[in-house]
Amino acid sequence: MDDETAGTDAHSEASQGDEAPEAGEDVDPGEVPDGATENHWKQLVLEMEQSADEHRKAGWRTTVLHPTASGVIDDDEPGVGVVVQREEFDGLDEVVSVHEIDEYEVLRADLPGEIQFLTILYSADAEVAIFVPAAVDEDRLEGLRTVVDDTFYTHVTPPEDDATVSFTHDDPSLFFPGAGMPRTARTREGTPGTSDRSAAEGTETDPDEDA
Repeated sequence: MDDETAGTDAHSEASQGDEAPEAGEDVDPGEVPDGATENHWKQLVLEMEQSADEHRKAGWRTTVLHPTASGVIDDDEPGVGVVVQREEFDGLDEVVSVHEIDEYEVLRADLPGEIQFLTILYSADAEVAIFVPAAVDEDRLEGLRTVVDDTFYTHVTPPEDDATVSFTHDDPSLFFPGAGMPRTARTREGTPGTSDRSAAEGTETDPDEDA
């Protein structure tokens, strides 16, 4: 999975100032999500951290997520869901609440029985980049083909909480494996991320329909 995008990135306190591993260096991917092939997941995280570091050096603010779990969501907003630690979720929620996320790209690796993604979401004007890795079961993802219409979702949640930050993608084909699809697929057109926090907090940001 090759990331050819020129980098820029600077995120919350957790990621600012961190050094990205050198190419070929062993990387601690944090907790490997259930079902993810570990060596491929380590490579995905390594490339994510390197890209995020390039973004930071170019002056961007980055949010880099390290899921503890990920999988397919097959409800009325079908797509991919990831669970991250509360600190990372709060940092993401803060970024999305003040910046319109209006571009994205998807890097996809088709593995035997498993699909891994790195979705990078941008607010280009604000120089903000959000990095969301995920690994899902191929058969379960294929099952979404019949229910996904024109929109594919990425949902991010903290553990043991009903808060969610969701992003919508207008080209679902980038997430599905299949003949004719490149191993690495990209787009730079998208719709804003939305923050749908718990009812107790009473805050909700609706997506800009014109984005």
